[in-house]
Amino acid sequence: MIQIYGASDDVVVVKGDITEEFTPSPEGELILGFSTGHAVRIRFTDSGVWRIESCTTPKLDTLSQAPEGDEDIYSDRATILAPVRWVVAGREAVFSA
Repeated sequence: MIQIYGASDDVVVVKGDITEEFTPSPEGELILGFSTGHAVRIRFTDSGVWRIESCTTPKLDTLSQAPEGDEDIYSDRATILAPVRWVVAGREAVFSA
């Protein structure tokens, strides 16, 4: 199991079976791929909130969205319940329709 979320304005955190911090592109975007077949795009918006979206099937097990304008909760949070053996971080990806 892992959780995915943004921290501060320049770090994406993966925590659980694998714990690591990743730096997004200068535009504030990162794509993460997991051994479970999941892929997510996480981006830091102009309004100061980290947004996470699933890019593949299977979908994320949980995805809670942060409200706009809340100084204490500034990141969506996603969870993958299946065991994760590896994660790949990148800035570009292509997905079939």
